[in-house]
Amino acid sequence: MGQAALDELSRDRTVDAGGVVVWLGGPSGAMKSSLAETLRREFIRKGYLCAALDGAVVEHAIVPPHGDAPEGRRAFHETLARLAAMLCDQGQVVIVAATDNDFAYRKAARDIATRFLEVRVDAGDAPNGALNLRLPGFDHEDRLPRPDIVARHGQDGAAIVNIVNMVARWAC
Repeated sequence: MGQAALDELSRDRTVDAGGVVVWLGGPSGAMKSSLAETLRREFIRKGYLCAALDGAVVEHAIVPPHGDAPEGRRAFHETLARLAAMLCDQGQVVIVAATDNDFAYRKAARDIATRFLEVRVDAGDAPNGALNLRLPGFDHEDRLPRPDIVARHGQDGAAIVNIVNMVARWAC
């Protein structure tokens, strides 16, 4: 099957399978992965098909790696967004934990997902000054300008309830 045919299949949204992408964004050390795992377990407990895509894990699975240059970061986040949208289109709740320092990455992810919930994970409890760590490709301010929900940390019970309730309104 050619690339044009694959692109057309990925754009076909005539059947709504009820999936939702929950995009957890925030700086390194904000406990996004911890929140993603808590949410994944809760959605499974409630009977949802659910997948978690941890940006750091997915990044290591991609061969060859995209790299830390701006074009590599853009390509990585586009790949992550497409994976999430693909699983969402199959009816899954897809939780993405990503250190996404560019609003354009999240906008692109929102644009291709059938349903998209943006969560900012604050980092007030980041351990050992992890927020001051500067990594190649991550030299911009890491803020979500308009998140749907803000979680104070990775185990914010009120945010977890809000996320689960919002997804329940959308998902089948």
